[in-house]
Amino acid sequence: MPSRDVLEHRVSPDGRLNSSKFAMDLETLLRDIRADFTFHTGAHFKSTFVVRPSSTTDASILLNALGPLVERAQVAIYLRGAGSTPFTGCSHAAETVTVDLRLLRGISLNRDKTVVSVHVGETWSSVERELERHDLTILGGGQSPYFSGQGIACDSIEEYEVLLTSGAVLHANEVENTGIWQAIKARQEDGVVITSLKIRTLRSVDLPGDVAHYMPESFNLLAEAVLLFARSESSINTRVMFSAGYGYGRRLNTCCYFPAKGMQNDTLFQPFASLPGLVQEGRPLHSGSDIAICDKFACDRGNPARSLTASFSIRLDLALIVDIHQEWLDVSHSLEDIDGHLFSIGFSPMKTIVQLNAQHALQATDADPDESGLFTIMMSSTWKSSADDGRVREGIDMILEKSWAMSRERDLQHSSISADLVYYSGSVLHSYDEKGATLLR
Repeated sequence: MPSRDVLEHRVSPDGRLNSSKFAMDLETLLRDIRADFTFHTGAHFKSTFVVRPSSTTDASILLNALGPLVERAQVAIYLRGAGSTPFTGCSHAAETVTVDLRLLRGISLNRDKTVVSVHVGETWSSVERELERHDLTILGGGQSPYFSGQGIACDSIEEYEVLLTSGAVLHANEVENTGIWQAIKARQEDGVVITSLKIRTLRSVDLPGDVAHYMPESFNLLAEAVLLFARSESSINTRVMFSAGYGYGRRLNTCCYFPAKGMQNDTLFQPFASLPGLVQEGRPLHSGSDIAICDKFACDRGNPARSLTASFSIRLDLALIVDIHQEWLDVSHSLEDIDGHLFSIGFSPMKTIVQLNAQHALQATDADPDESGLFTIMMSSTWKSSADDGRVREGIDMILEKSWAMSRERDLQHSSISADLVYYSGSVLHSYDEKGATLLR
């Protein structure tokens, strides 16, 4: 095993970093652990190393060697996984190491097929496609159509394999390392890297759904209709999501319903059919496994060069939703000239599911499991050129900052319930200390 001294002696007497020496030292370390790496240079950063460990052991050795430098704030570590948020770029710091975990691959079912083990290098798509062969599915990731009846994604995870900054490998579950287990679920654990998950499976069923489109000026009425639906909803088998979006010079509001067999034929969703501004009545979204729904949502985006997603949660309140949408609208107008920019903000109400899962999901926090429900809000942005990274990030930062400020002032802030898509901004990672935020960026 290589010694962490390989990286220690590159620090000059005045405490400054020697970039060329750092490159040589890091290359020696990576050669010893047979890890792949790439050296980048650019106008916005002096040096960034992208390290691709091929096993948990390699990642452990790397963190063990870099840990002391991270603690002294001499090196920043950034993580890249294969989840639903593509990596958008590198740090502006002089010395950074991006640990790219996408080579940590592997999907395996237990004997009775009730639990699937997934390494973080897998994508939700690859997991779903493997499980589909067995007529199975899972709740992850992001906004699952199964939320209403089965719970939020983090509730279905039975175990995490994690790396500490010391390089130690631990397994956290309800029996072993329970403190870390609860803290991860509450998004409060700093200084750990998740390398694999054990997730409960469920039987895949048909998920008929409808999608309808509305004119941009109908947003307030659509939001009011969804809010009324959320407050009166009592079934664990229904789901409504709506969004505002910009792309290709056009703006449109969209609403999705699960399960549904036509808005006009389903009394539950008839109010949405009578809203002013309806430009396309409900049309079938899907009537099969949930992976096709994900494929349907993703098909219009293609394969963008740059992408960024952020989510947060608020309590049910129409005025706050309208104000957050206005903040998004103002920023989206300012970014219209960005090449290939697609920008959306989606609102997903949860009520019954919060009541069913609040105690389990929030047991490690001081949050009050509000029985009135919540809205999970997710912004998604894709664009073509890295030259526009700064503008997009600044725009999303502005929306987040103002949205959180408004929700705090009105006592409508809610603990983030969609940890998969939590954003790098310090204003969102407010429960983490600097060390934890650095490791999670």
